[in-house]
Amino acid sequence: TSPMQPEYENQITHLRILQFDSEGIRIGNELTKTFPVGLLSTTIDDLELEVGTKTLCVIGNLKKGETIDWPDNLPAFRKWTEDMSWLKTVGGTPKNLYLFGYYEGNITAATQDVNIVLGRLACRLNIIVKNYTSGTLKDVKMQLLNVPERTRLFPPSTTSDINQSDYDAEQIDGAFTTTPIYRYYYIPENVNPEETKRTQLQIAAIRNNSVTVTRTIDLGRPDIGDYSLDRNNNYTFTFILK
Repeated sequence: TSPMQPEYENQITHLRILQFDSEGIRIGNELTKTFPVGLLSTTIDDLELEVGTKTLCVIGNLKKGETIDWPDNLPAFRKWTEDMSWLKTVGGTPKNLYLFGYYEGNITAATQDVNIVLGRLACRLNIIVKNYTSGTLKDVKMQLLNVPERTRLFPPSTTSDINQSDYDAEQIDGAFTTTPIYRYYYIPENVNPEETKRTQLQIAAIRNNSVTVTRTIDLGRPDIGDYSLDRNNNYTFTFILK
């Protein structure tokens, strides 16, 4: 995997900022910021920090213009999940996906500088399919299976407790010759999934104008038994049909 390219995929258009004290109690209301033009970085000058041990959370691009009833304590906030099921019907490259970052530490002055790096709450799957069969293939259908519907703001140890669903299937009509198929998908992270909850790619095609053949592949690293798909990463999978 490699980091996503921020100049294309990590622009910030809206921020929500929350503070929690050393006891984990939320301090005041959220501070919101909106940027007419997407930014890759910004400075917030009008946030007065509370002195002491604090947790400062920054959420990017989440439900601009909507009021969110945030939990009043940090343990509940750490369990917060956000709907990402809309990704399965988005075409092309979605912009301004949700971002999250946080700082935990000692604030010594209300004007102290705090640097927070935001990460995308999704990963990108780069799928390449090549036809090395001796026969002819046509009307290829591709579909992602077992994709989490929600994501947590704080990185989880597992997502096996989150409901999953399948992405919309796409059929590519016509002959599949030697020209590879390239597709890009954005999905919420799937961390340490149980075997039955691994994200899969299903490929079906008509072979020799008569028989439909189907292959279903678990996405991950079978060589090391790792089927996690982590947030804020690009994954490239190449599938060779023989």
